[in-house]
Amino acid sequence: MDTLFERDVKCNTGMTLTGGRILGPDGIFLDADLHMDAGIVTETAPIAPQVINVSDCLILPGIVDAHGDGHEHHLMPRVGAEFPEWVALRNVDRELIANGITTAYLAQSFSWEGEMRGAEAARKVIEGLRDLHPSPAADIRIQLRYETFYLDGANQLLAWLEDGTVQYVVFNNHIPQFEQLRDKPEHVARWAATIGLEPDDFWSLMAKTVEDGMGVLDAIKRLSDAMRRLGVPFGSHDDPDPETRRRYDAVGATIAEFPLTRAAAQTARDLGNPIMMGAPNALRGLSTSGNVSARELIEANLCDALVSDYYYPSLLHAPFKLAQDGVCDLASAWGLVSSGPAKAVGLHDRGALAPGLRGDVVVVRQDDLGRPHIVASVVFGQLAFIDRSIAGAIACHVS
Repeated sequence: MDTLFERDVKCNTGMTLTGGRILGPDGIFLDADLHMDAGIVTETAPIAPQVINVSDCLILPGIVDAHGDGHEHHLMPRVGAEFPEWVALRNVDRELIANGITTAYLAQSFSWEGEMRGAEAARKVIEGLRDLHPSPAADIRIQLRYETFYLDGANQLLAWLEDGTVQYVVFNNHIPQFEQLRDKPEHVARWAATIGLEPDDFWSLMAKTVEDGMGVLDAIKRLSDAMRRLGVPFGSHDDPDPETRRRYDAVGATIAEFPLTRAAAQTARDLGNPIMMGAPNALRGLSTSGNVSARELIEANLCDALVSDYYYPSLLHAPFKLAQDGVCDLASAWGLVSSGPAKAVGLHDRGALAPGLRGDVVVVRQDDLGRPHIVASVVFGQLAFIDRSIAGAIACHVS
């Protein structure tokens, strides 16, 4: 569907990446050149292309980040220290592209909590993204993490869905998790501070929210009906158990983001729902919250995509670490950050290097220890980032 963030991209120059090993759509690495023309991968070389020698490098599909809230750290790097959206988002764009993320959904909270997770904060991020000029290097989109008890926000979300501003939604209900933190006052205090509240005020706000929450099911149905009609992908976040996953699947919320247990993930697989997990979890080998390990789910074929969650660099490093540790081969691991998330959110024009698809590419060189280093990122056939190690390897052929 149309979006308010349509990019004014004019790509008249063809490009060829030569000398590297390409990860093909069949999962096999090939010693071949990659050609792009007018932003699209082609079978044959374009006329008078820009040629970049990427010898000893891997040529990989660009990373698709379906859920990342790292932009929050740019907006407020310290509690109480807020920065303008145009400053934060411009630097988010630079961080994305330097980490090989060519498509990114900013996972913006939309919650009864208010402040950085409230309606005004969401509006500011949306307007900040709209005002980015020139156009961001990465294809940046908006995902809203809608807290189901935020009934006052339902109409605004519907409006953003209708005009194409919001292109992916997940339902959250973190109230049960907050309740479990009552015996951990330090955690509550830290969380409350991020939204400018004292702990007692936070508990009072949550109690009132629950008391006023009689229309939650109706709001979920209204929003779900609209998203199905508009073709907007949607799912749920932090499913704790199979019953929760089944309830969301029943209304069309088919994407399972961060299931908290293996049982919830298995139910998603049985229902044919795409399963997304955090790349930081996969890279570190465990969840920071004590939930199910992403590696355990990957080994059990219960994970279709990895997302950056709170740390953008994890999407580059997790696949190589998974391959190094023998969890899966590199081609399969890279699919978790490219074709897997693209398919999950319905972006069928990217995620693989095949003729007719977008020229979204990451060029990676590994050091002696096998660690990856981004040397170039290409978005829609245009060079968006280049490392000085290959900056002198560019030539323009004139016909």
